[in-house]
Amino acid sequence: MWKYVVFPFIPSFPGAPSFPGMPSFPSFPCNPLSPGIPCSPFIRDHL
Repeated sequence: MWKYVVFPFIPSFPGAPSFPGMPSFPSFPCNPLSPGIPCSPFIRDHL
């Protein structure tokens, strides 16, 4: 699961590239340092 932790603030948006096996989730703000940057809830929940 480290690949998700190494890139904790990857924006999630239509057409965005994904890592092999990375599930898709809706976008919403989750970066505590930059609340306007969206990323997946999986990434948020595993910071």
